[in-house]
This record gives sequence, structure tokens and C-alpha cells, in this order.
Amino acid sequence: MTPHSLWQIAIFVGVVLFIGPLRAEEYNWSFELPGDAVAGDYTSEPCIHTTRYDEEYAAECGVLIVPENREDQQARLISIPIKRIHSTGDAPREPIFHLTGGPGMSNMSFNSVAWYIENHDIVLVGYRGVDGSTYLACPEAGGAMTAGSLLSQENFDALADAYGACQTRLHAEGVDTRGYDMIEVVDDVEAARDVLAYDRINLSSGSYGTRLAMFYTWRYPEISHRNAMVAVNPPGRFAWDPALLDGQIRRYAALCAEDAYCSSRTDDLVGTIERVLADFPESWMGVPIDRDTVLFGTFMGLYSIDGAAMTFDLWLSADEGDVSGMAAMTLAFRFMIPSGFAWGDSMAKAGPDYIHDPARDYIAEATPEPYLLGSPGAVLGFAGGAGWDVDRIPDEYMSVQPSDVRTLLLSGTLDVSTPHETARDDLLPYLSNGEQVVLENFAHSADLLYLQRDATRHLLTTFFASGEIDGSRFTPATVNFEPKWPMGLIAKASLGGLAVALLLLLLMVRFVVRRVRGV
Repeated sequence: MTPHSLWQIAIFVGVVLFIGPLRAEEYNWSFELPGDAVAGDYTSEPCIHTTRYDEEYAAECGVLIVPENREDQQARLISIPIKRIHSTGDAPREPIFHLTGGPGMSNMSFNSVAWYIENHDIVLVGYRGVDGSTYLACPEAGGAMTAGSLLSQENFDALADAYGACQTRLHAEGVDTRGYDMIEVVDDVEAARDVLAYDRINLSSGSYGTRLAMFYTWRYPEISHRNAMVAVNPPGRFAWDPALLDGQIRRYAALCAEDAYCSSRTDDLVGTIERVLADFPESWMGVPIDRDTVLFGTFMGLYSIDGAAMTFDLWLSADEGDVSGMAAMTLAFRFMIPSGFAWGDSMAKAGPDYIHDPARDYIAEATPEPYLLGSPGAVLGFAGGAGWDVDRIPDEYMSVQPSDVRTLLLSGTLDVSTPHETARDDLLPYLSNGEQVVLENFAHSADLLYLQRDATRHLLTTFFASGEIDGSRFTPATVNFEPKWPMGLIAKASLGGLAVALLLLLLMVRFVVRRVRGV
């Protein structure tokens, strides 16, 4: 192993230690189908649900048998997990079915049990393609993401080929990828509702999960009681709009100008980013820096205001001559992102928003000009759409439908993934019984849920209890541009740790040699 490889590993370990590894959901029950299984079979046993805060709740863990493709009468059967946490109250109201974000991530974690358990059962229905008997991993696509410059035509083509190869392999393994779209997930939720014998349900959702919640209310309006959507994703909005991303960065720039720390480092945050882009660094201490990866990492970093502080610090530091943080971001992406999602499941769900149009130049749309960053996240979806044979969902789900279900939309003014404008303009006009709460200086789902936990808890519990929407306890969030753990510091600490480790290794070798020689 070369010193350069050791150095890369050192940065990676540092990033994981400071930021935290991506963790996969673990299960203790079996998803093997009995030989006599039929669709609708449900078995369960007592279990424990544990939150990220190490809270434990008695629960029921079950397995539901469903068709892999409800459009195919000869479809094979698959199994999905269901977890139900029973209310502790004597007269619980309608249960809350939670639908988390993604796609490509598990739906079996839920950390806000304490908010609802007194008055509601909480039900988690596994996402087919991630949870249960079929896992649509696409290591082919994950590998292609790091094979070259992320936003190059060469890498776009390689990623499209990788998605195509993944789908071909899955078909050879007996998987019908047509059966893993969002409509099938929604019908899984309805099958779970039926087998658990609830008359009506509440829906709690975040990001990608809000799309599922929308579809459920359109498909089963008589069963949908109340619908709370956090970080709203209307149809077509998996393909991120570069103009909206630009707008969010300019909002941050205005906040930077009013912040003592940030304004002491730059008098124009947008100008700083433009300067660095014009003379982008190639490496730091022998570690290559990939421009496209940094653009994508910047987009992902803006999912929270704490992440934004770390992200803008990269650009400010680079403008000051320190590009170590960008090297750390490049390595963090290469080690963590390709295995962080079930990319096949992600494409099976989001694919309808990325149906390939050969007349469009997706690389040109994704790269910065005429915008600051372009839409670096969208290129992954567009490349997948070019390689994966996307099963288009019915046309009525490709645009917004009217709904009179009581609905709460919770949005943040700094959300780069699901901007509040799209919920306001695309969805709210179709909700005869809906309201939007927009939180100033909040970003994506985690900010909306946890920056002001008491206010969010009051908003959501009141809504599910009475239908009333009370956002009066929120105050504008304060964006602190001074990061707690700058990526550059992580990189330097990793380098220092490597130096100490090498020094200790040399001393140990010297000691052993001296002992062997008897000196």
C-alpha cells in the first residue's frame, strides 16, 4: 500500500469519525416465503422498536405477503415488513402511517414515537425494493459514480450503461422491476391498513415520502383522514431546478452579509464561489479534488443549515488558499455515497421524473453556466433514466390532482431539495382543505423536524388531534456560518493522525530491531 493510499484512508476514517457512517437498517425477522404463501398473508410477533435516542417501545413486527407486480396475474410473491407501535392511551385516535424520504432508503426507522404514542398507533410499512425479501441494490451504478468526473458526458454514458446492466442482472435473477414503482408502494400501505383493520389513517411523511402520501390521498381519499407533509415533493420535482438552487444560495449570501463571522471572510459569498469555480483546485497534498464531486457535495451539504456552514466554509477556505476541505469532500463522496442508497430502488421509484428525452442535453443542464452550481444532483437521475427501462406510472400521477383531505404542508425557505415555492405553486392551489407553514431559514426535513423540536411537536400533534394548524411557536432560525467541524480541520486532523501512526510504527519497528539485535 502506497503512502498516497494510506493518506486517502486516513481522510476517509476522519470523515466517518466526525460525520458518522451511513448505517443500514437491521432486522431480526425472516422474509422467506412459505411454500403455501398467498397474497394477503400476515404473520407477526412481539418486538422492540428502538429510536436513535435509545428509547425502546413495545411493538409488533410482522411480515405481509404481496404480489411483486399487481398488474401481472402471474406475478411472484414478495414479503415486506410491517412494524406497529401500539398507543399507550385508552382511546387512541386514527393511527399514523409514516412514510420517510429517499427513495432508496428504508422506511423502518422512526424517532418521534414519544410525540404520538399516547394518542395514536404508529405504523411503518417497509418499502419494497429496500425492505423485505427484495433489495434492489445497484453496485454497478454505485461504481460508475466514482469512475470519472461526475458531470462529464463520459461518466453520464457510463452511469447510464451501469443502470442498464443492473436492471438486466435483476431481470435475470427473476426480479420484475416494473413492480417497484411508487404506486405499488402506495398499494402496499393500503394492504397493510386493511390487514391491520383500520377504518381511516393519518399520513406523516417527509421528502420523497410526501409523494407517496399525495398518491395515497388521491387513490384512497375516503380512508385518508389527515395528511402532514414535511419538505414537500410534488410530481416532477425529483429533477431539481438549477434556478431554484441558485435562489437558495443567494438567500444564504444575503444572510452571510448580515453575519459578523461570514462577512468578515467575504463581502460577497456568490462572488467567492464564482472566483473559486474560475480557478478550481486540482489537488491537495497529493489527494485529487474533483470539481463535479464538490458541486454535488455542495448541493447535498445544503440539506441542513449546519451542513451549509460546513459547505460554505469549503468555498471560503478555498478562496483563502486552503483547499483541504474540498479534498476531504471528494474522498467522502467516493467512499460513502455509492453505497449509501439502494440505487436500483431509487431509479425504480424516481424514474418517471427522469424519463429520457434524447433531444435534451442533460450535462449542459447540470453544469453551472449560466447558474452558480447548475443541478449536479439531477444528472444522476437523468443518467439513470437513460439506461434504466423506466416503467411510466399512469398519467394521472404525473401531475397534481385536487384533494379535499385535510393537509398540512411544512416547508423551509432554505430548502434546496424541496423548495417551499414548489409546494406553494404546484400543490397548494389543488388542496381545498390544505394550508402551508413556511419556516424562515429552515432547510430540508431534519431542520423542519428537529431545529425547534417543541414547536414542530406542537404543530404536528395538534394537527393530528384536531386538524388545527398552529405554527405560532416557531421563530426564524439563525444560520451560524462558523462550522462546528470544518472539513478542512477533519482533513488536517486525519493527516496528523496518520503522521502520528507512522511515527509510532517506526518507533515500534526500531524497538523490535534493537531487541532482535540485542542492542
